[in-house]
Amino acid sequence: MSKISKYIKLDKNILLEYIYDDGNLIADSYNILVNSKSKVNSYIAGSGSTTGNIIDNQLFKLDSLSTKFGKVDTTNYSFLQVKNYSAGNPLRHDTLKIHVPINWTFGEYLGFHIRVYAYDYTNTKSYELSNFYFDMTSISQQYLLNFTSPPLLFQEKLWGKNISIDIPALSEISSQIFNGAPKENSINYNLTNNVGLSTTAPVFIDFHFINNIQTVNSVTTYLLTAANTTTIPQTPEFEKLGLVIQHSSNGDFFEIYGTYNDTIYGFKKFIDDSYTLDRHYYVQYDITTYEQNIRGKTITITVTDNFNETIEYRPIIKYSTTTAIIDVEMRLIDSVDETTIIRKASYGMLQDQLSKYSLNMMKINVKNVAKPKIYNIKTSINTALIGGLGNANGSLVLGGNGLNGGNGNTQGVNNLTTQGGVIVETVKVPFPVLVDRFNIIAKSDNALFNNTMFYGFGKIQILLYPFDNVVKFYIATGPDSKPEYFNLTGISEISFVIKNDQNQITFPLFTESGDINLAIGQVVFKVNQNRFNEIKKIYDSGVNVFYITGKSQSTTSVIYTGLFKIYDSKSNVSALNDQAAFAATVNPSIILDPNTTKETAIVTRKLINEQAPIIKPGATS
Repeated sequence: MSKISKYIKLDKNILLEYIYDDGNLIADSYNILVNSKSKVNSYIAGSGSTTGNIIDNQLFKLDSLSTKFGKVDTTNYSFLQVKNYSAGNPLRHDTLKIHVPINWTFGEYLGFHIRVYAYDYTNTKSYELSNFYFDMTSISQQYLLNFTSPPLLFQEKLWGKNISIDIPALSEISSQIFNGAPKENSINYNLTNNVGLSTTAPVFIDFHFINNIQTVNSVTTYLLTAANTTTIPQTPEFEKLGLVIQHSSNGDFFEIYGTYNDTIYGFKKFIDDSYTLDRHYYVQYDITTYEQNIRGKTITITVTDNFNETIEYRPIIKYSTTTAIIDVEMRLIDSVDETTIIRKASYGMLQDQLSKYSLNMMKINVKNVAKPKIYNIKTSINTALIGGLGNANGSLVLGGNGLNGGNGNTQGVNNLTTQGGVIVETVKVPFPVLVDRFNIIAKSDNALFNNTMFYGFGKIQILLYPFDNVVKFYIATGPDSKPEYFNLTGISEISFVIKNDQNQITFPLFTESGDINLAIGQVVFKVNQNRFNEIKKIYDSGVNVFYITGKSQSTTSVIYTGLFKIYDSKSNVSALNDQAAFAATVNPSIILDPNTTKETAIVTRKLINEQAPIIKPGATS
């Protein structure tokens, strides 16, 4: 558990968000308010606390039979006593956040009061953790009302303002025990007079609206509405509930689903089991795409059955070419009382993924698609018919249209055709035949040596720097002495791949370069800087092979393969240092220009005798 919220509607215009937060640790001094009249003790944060749960924001009940409350003031009420305690170890605090609609000003009411309390271990006597109130007519409390940015959308209503207070987490207070008794000088000890709070009872919350405010002789009292009581468990009951968004392995889309105990099947079982406890849930997914700083539209999907099926979502990226984020909020809603549990998840897409979801897909030119035909040259020509000449290599050229001197005698040869006197039979293959049937060679502007030469399979070597690398290849067929540029327009999803047994990094064509021409085998890839550390790990594992791959009829084949070298690898840096050291020893630090005129300088020395200084006329010394 890190931060978990539970939402409860206390009124059509009041939404309570109870937040369990492991990171909200506070070590403040605190007070215990002792009411000798009602025999009720209350926790109050110290005057310097930022929790909002301070004495100036507290009310207490004046009459047990009515809803009349007064401000905590030991001067006007002698039966009240405030005991001060110093701060102890940091204690986890839960947050109560009261949300109201953005355009609502409490209507006919003047504010609200919220009482948070718990029972002792015998579940007979209550102790209060907060008696917070908000008076909208009081200028001194206006700072408590904050604007929610962005506004919270909950059950088709925008909640744009909120008031927050922090209270000690009941589960933390009740666990301050040693040998079955409250620890001395702990909140559990001081609040309950060494009795201790229950570890199983929930947190109780009473909510009131303020109906009227009266001031007599500078003493202000408040008349409240009847209490609306709700309970919150000490620890979140849905701690194992989670949300997952991941890229699908079945295609170019995302899968979104809820989990319980880290599985989608556990999520379905959890909801099915809830029906036996008379809890009827449905799930609502709010999916929003952010392109850099641009917020897209929110798509809402409601699921009422088949909870073991994933939500399939495919975004459309309109503006960004660098990064995008898919933000998902899952709401588990009780269809009876509309209490809601929220989980959030995000998926960040980098530049190499955005091209799959861009507004305009890259079009593939299929007008001149290469359709390779494969033939078997038959060598079954009857040599007796051609005067004993052999045709073992299928290279015999016969005149006419037949095999017997042009008389068309093809007896005994079925399903065959003759082309230039050679018998040819078309062979059908059950799979696409790609480049592994051709003599593929390539050259690259990024080659370490001779970037104008074509290299065969696995022979080219390129250098990758620890920044963005734009790698360009020219792919051809035939011998390197007479290459023919390879038409790649019939191949889809051409990629630059670096992989080992543990990891694979794929880069699509860098279409933004404007320098791609598949018709002549010219391809460009961008190896992004943010993937360089992964590439370096593959290189350090002993594998420095790259592949250029393509797809045809869902079959992926290798178009070309070669080697890559990491510029800042330990071995390469050592080699660079050795080269620099060798160059420094072989070459002099000063190189004479052979074209300049060389002359000889003659230096003479003359001995000068030391003389006493002469005093200037008129000078005293």
